Amino acid sequence: MHTDAIKHMFEKAMVTGMRLTSDSAPTTPCEPCLKVKQTRKPIQKTTDSRADQVLGRVFSDICGKILTRSHQGFEYFVTWVNDKSRRVSVHGLHHKSEIEEALKAFVSGAEVETGMAVHILHSDGGGEYTADNVQKYLRQKGIKHELTTPDTLQHNGVTECMNRTLLDKV
Repeated sequence: MHTDAIKHMFEKAMVTGMRLTSDSAPTTPCEPCLKVKQTRKPIQKTTDSRADQVLGRVFSDICGKILTRSHQGFEYFVTWVNDKSRRVSVHGLHHKSEIEEALKAFVSGAEVETGMAVHILHSDGGGEYTADNVQKYLRQKGIKHELTTPDTLQHNGVTECMNRTLLDKV
């Protein structure tokens, strides 16, 4: 129970046999209180399933709308992180709707550079990769699309961390 509720019960003699050892409230919540109030299980910080080849899995996310536009007028950027090598590619966007062309440019460039094909695209459920035309392109290329659990940024942590790092450096 909240400390104010306990004090109220004590002051109104609503509980017998209770005594308070201190008037001050604890400065931090107790661990059992935090565990009881959690609405979901803790999210695993590491994974056992890393890609075993370059472009086996590519993490991606769009960041923006950024408050300060770039010199080229970009208000968004998309990051692609290769799971095997952790190589990062970044592409500026004026609008989120430009993602299809950016994705096509990334995939073709990465495949030409490495001589390998993209197998899995891992992204959050933000909508940028769920448009019909983007899904059609992914199917045509034979790229499996992994979507994370909605409203769970931690499941797309690789690109979320990269976006944060890029914004901190900029």
